[in-house]
Amino acid sequence: MFPFCELKESANILIFPNLKASHISYKLLQQLGDVEVIGPFLLGVRGSVKILQKTSTVEGIVNSGALTSLKAQHVKEKRLKQALK
Repeated sequence: MFPFCELKESANILIFPNLKASHISYKLLQQLGDVEVIGPFLLGVRGSVKILQKTSTVEGIVNSGALTSLKAQHVKEKRLKQALK
């Protein structure tokens, strides 16, 4: 970690410069690691959007659906607060 970093532990997020690089790394980690992979997610869009692949497991679909629902609720609450100001 860098001396200026305020994190207490290592981060568990990966950020890539483009979709191809992220997909390759995502699949590599999924195959080599004994991990639960959730994603990929699109950021910066007005709505709550997730990408599901045709090889997604039932567990992965449920996890993505749950996260999408939570994000949609957060966006709705944020818009409601802004409208009430």
